[in-house]
Amino acid sequence: MIAEKGTPAVSVSKSSLSGGLTRDATLRRQALVACLVADAGADAMAAAGDALRALHDLSWLPAAAHFHRIGGYVRVAMTANPDLAAREPELMQVLERLDHVATTAHLRSLGDLRWLGTVLEPTSLPWLVVKGPILSEHMHGGPGLRSYADLDIVVRGRHLEAVADALAVAGAPVADRNWRMLREVAAGELNMKARYGTPIDLHWQLLFRGTLRDQFDVRMGDFIDRARPLQIAGMSVLSSDPIDTVLHLCLHAAMSGGHELMWLKDIERAMVVDPPDWDVLVNRARDWRLGVVVGTMLQRVRGTLGLDVHTEVLEALFESRSYRLLSAAVDRAAPPAGATGRGSPARFMAKAARATPRLSRREMMARAGALRPRNIRELVAPRHKAARGADLLIAQGTDADRAAYFAAVRRADGAQESETRPAG
Repeated sequence: MIAEKGTPAVSVSKSSLSGGLTRDATLRRQALVACLVADAGADAMAAAGDALRALHDLSWLPAAAHFHRIGGYVRVAMTANPDLAAREPELMQVLERLDHVATTAHLRSLGDLRWLGTVLEPTSLPWLVVKGPILSEHMHGGPGLRSYADLDIVVRGRHLEAVADALAVAGAPVADRNWRMLREVAAGELNMKARYGTPIDLHWQLLFRGTLRDQFDVRMGDFIDRARPLQIAGMSVLSSDPIDTVLHLCLHAAMSGGHELMWLKDIERAMVVDPPDWDVLVNRARDWRLGVVVGTMLQRVRGTLGLDVHTEVLEALFESRSYRLLSAAVDRAAPPAGATGRGSPARFMAKAARATPRLSRREMMARAGALRPRNIRELVAPRHKAARGADLLIAQGTDADRAAYFAAVRRADGAQESETRPAG
């Protein structure tokens, strides 16, 4: 799924996250960011300690760390400053519990990843692992720093049914029961559960709904063809190439609102671990009609975590100086470190990013309902919406809907391949 949450280990309330525009709220934001960049070295670690000491009350920190999924980074910063760890024993217990939950889920997913390999190897069909253990092991350096809840597997559309059937025979049937909905929205993934309980998102596309995918031009054939081997906990797996990884992380973050600090850290770590060729990144992003999406997120990472991205790169991605400046102004007005469960202009702007600045502005106007007061209230404090997964679990449709879904996936995959493959 396009956004995921780990198993809650602390009670999170909006009141514990929000701090308004007070000086205390500013110090809280600075402390969160300082913890997140403390891996830059001893000086940065000491600065994180100073930022936390500037706040005499840290009772808000567990909820904020859980919301942004940065408990591991906060725990490392606290541990590196023993006086803070000794001063806050209850906070350290919460952070250690978050670490335990993340590590347990990671070990379970590694077992399920090995199981997936034994099931899919006989098919000889290519499959990639993205996000999840790749971020945890390759980008962040361990599960304690990057928690995750599921395994994202990518296969070609023409192979989706064969892979789903192989997993079903091995004991992991598709959990989705609403084949009518899957067919109608041209679902880009199927959900199932692996042998040891890890949820599997089996993708043939990176975005769930066909109407949203149509706004961009992500070439999944190229995405799979460029796959690279990586060693994950002693296993050799295929994953997306470094630049495709950055584009995917930016797309995932933006369409989810781009407001969680861990999404920004994912992008920063991906670019530090595997430094990109900027010309290739810009050209591929624009070729996939992701310039505004990638520009929005890279600018947000630069402004929040200090990622070294030249303004010329951002201008080339946005293709509009005025839109880039608007995006930067929104980020300053609503910094991600101050995000809560409520809506915000920065979250709204990221989710509205489309193929061009003009289309992005149009999407913003459509989402705001032409600035009607009722919809502006919805922007600031969105009403609760039922999870998409709940609709997928409703048993609707027939075997004909299932067959029609897989047939449509094969046609779409073939059409995209013919568009991107050179003649002859």
